[in-house]
Amino acid sequence: MKISKLLNKKNSIFLILFFLFSFNSYAQDEPVDIWNIDKSKTDEQVITEEKAETTESNEEIVEQQTIDTEDLKIESEILLDQKLESKDVKILGLYYPSENGLSMQMWRNSNGNELKSIFASLDKIDLSKDANKIIEISLLTNANYPSKDISFEEFSNIKSNWLIKNSNLDLIEEYLISNELLNESPELVNYLINEHLSKSNLEKACQIFEKSKTSPEDEYLFKFKLYCLINSDQKE
Repeated sequence: MKISKLLNKKNSIFLILFFLFSFNSYAQDEPVDIWNIDKSKTDEQVITEEKAETTESNEEIVEQQTIDTEDLKIESEILLDQKLESKDVKILGLYYPSENGLSMQMWRNSNGNELKSIFASLDKIDLSKDANKIIEISLLTNANYPSKDISFEEFSNIKSNWLIKNSNLDLIEEYLISNELLNESPELVNYLINEHLSKSNLEKACQIFEKSKTSPEDEYLFKFKLYCLINSDQKE
């Protein structure tokens, strides 16, 4: 906005100088009444100033409209995100779109077959830390899943596979708990538990059941939860 104002001011000054220079050249060729010259200068200056004020006012209106639009967009995204607990809203993620300048429709028009091919290729590549962070944000931002050539389950599997590949156990647990996926993603839950057990960390392995609001339907997970309860001397 400041840059635009500076440019407009420079243009106004340039126009004023141009008119004055042109007028002086014209005055040398033909005599003109001095009062008309002064009046002409005054009129031109008034018109130029009015144009500058109008331009600046229009820019301020556009800027305010842009701010209002962004505010409405953010508010709408927050309201939609608050409905994530509804089973009818198929959105899985951790981050608000507005946190990173993204949209809830960011995946909507993506080609599902191309996405599956791209992420299958990425699974075979060791990405840099920055690249992984970009993928993390894009995959774990609350957004509608693609509507073409890919199902909700397939897109969810892409997220789960990426989480397993990167093996960030805290991030996996947060993703599972925030989206209540204890029964929807048993493979991811099993991976989380087994990784903790491989490090002899039974407490962390049982933590998923303490934080989850749902009871596991998977037989292995159900039995393991019972073991956790017995081990901690708790009764369900």
